[in-house]
Amino acid sequence: MCGIAGIWSRENLKDANRLALDRAVGCINHRGPDASATWHGAKAALGHARLSIIDTSSRSNQPMSDASGRYTLVFNGEIYNFKELRAKLSRNQGIVFQTTGDTEVLLHGLIHHGADFLQLLNGFFAFALYDNLENTVLAARDRYGIKPFYHAEVNETWVFGSTLGTLTALGAPKTIDHQSLTTFLGLSYIPAPATILSGVYKLLPGHVLFVSEKGITEQAFYTLPQKELDEVPNFEEASRLFKTHLENAVEARLLADVPVGTFLSGGLDSSVI
Repeated sequence: MCGIAGIWSRENLKDANRLALDRAVGCINHRGPDASATWHGAKAALGHARLSIIDTSSRSNQPMSDASGRYTLVFNGEIYNFKELRAKLSRNQGIVFQTTGDTEVLLHGLIHHGADFLQLLNGFFAFALYDNLENTVLAARDRYGIKPFYHAEVNETWVFGSTLGTLTALGAPKTIDHQSLTTFLGLSYIPAPATILSGVYKLLPGHVLFVSEKGITEQAFYTLPQKELDEVPNFEEASRLFKTHLENAVEARLLADVPVGTFLSGGLDSSVI
């Protein structure tokens, strides 16, 4: 599962900000019982709690920085095609990888390709990449929002995390958003980007955030494709495509360095899987 948290500022962080990050990581330890750590820069600090799935060695612990120390990444999720991407980065950029995991692949892919690298990812993720030289953050959430990413502006800082608890630990006020409460009572959930807390937002699925001293911008890197009626396959072709895609999806998820299991609820989806 893993969990991430972080704080960014235009000015140097205070000791209180760093202590707040430690509290925030404590709020997500249940998401990552295998390891937890923090990274501190002058104007940003990042935290991570790890559940080890791929490359269970300490080399793949996070926050993860490149050799120069300029870039630091915290990442929650799994990149299914990381071996293919790793081979391309080694061949084209000459990168010598120090781990066998997907985190380092994501780190170097983002360093060399920026947000364009998101188009190549097959997986689910929420991450934040900090550039210590430019004091910027590149953050993104997977295409369908499988992994959570909450964020808020608190005083002179921007904070993010995997849970609402990390945001309140980082200083976000526990003020109920009454419009969101009304929505929840009617729908039993709160549509993104709103949350139950005023001023705290979910990053939309398929969106990327750019945080810099100039401001915060958000844009989509993925939208659900729309098909015309004459492009829709007939039942036989749709059945064949469904089976192919399902088998490929299940096979991709069997990649792990720990024992693999599956949860079966007895419903239609579980029975098909």
